[in-house]
Amino acid sequence: MNGDMQDSEDPFADHSGGAAQEPLELGGPPAAAADSYGGEAHAAEEPEDIFQPSALSLWEQERKNELADRIAKAKEGKQQALQQGKSDIEGFYRQRDDNIKKAKAQYRTDEKDTRAELEAVMKNGSLWEKVGKMANLQPKAADGKTARMRKLLIQLKTDKVDGDGTAKGGKKK
Repeated sequence: MNGDMQDSEDPFADHSGGAAQEPLELGGPPAAAADSYGGEAHAAEEPEDIFQPSALSLWEQERKNELADRIAKAKEGKQQALQQGKSDIEGFYRQRDDNIKKAKAQYRTDEKDTRAELEAVMKNGSLWEKVGKMANLQPKAADGKTARMRKLLIQLKTDKVDGDGTAKGGKKK
């Protein structure tokens, strides 16, 4: 029973009677029909139609080329930005080194001048000139507590007073 069913109802069996069927081509009549429509003339046009690209494939190719161009431009822009950044950093460090060298030279000359001035005051100045030179007498913002002391030191520095507290004119203050 199973054997009869397989022989008679085989869905995959070739029922064409042994003759092979030719596959149908899309886009045109079957090969057998081509002979009835004009034979060789129509069959010669078919291969040209197969090789013509469709609008979608043309668009895909254009898009692929456009994306490749964008990627190449992006890589080129990235390389340019990296080179620009490297040159900017090198320039920054060169300028920074120059500024540091200039500042060091300025600090050295200022220090030499300050030491020379301090030595001159220590040799030839009065006691209060020496104190005034060592103390910072520059006014500070919002500093009312030491303002009177600063004024007194400035006054004593400018008055010519000897080391023993007497004025150079002989008067004691």
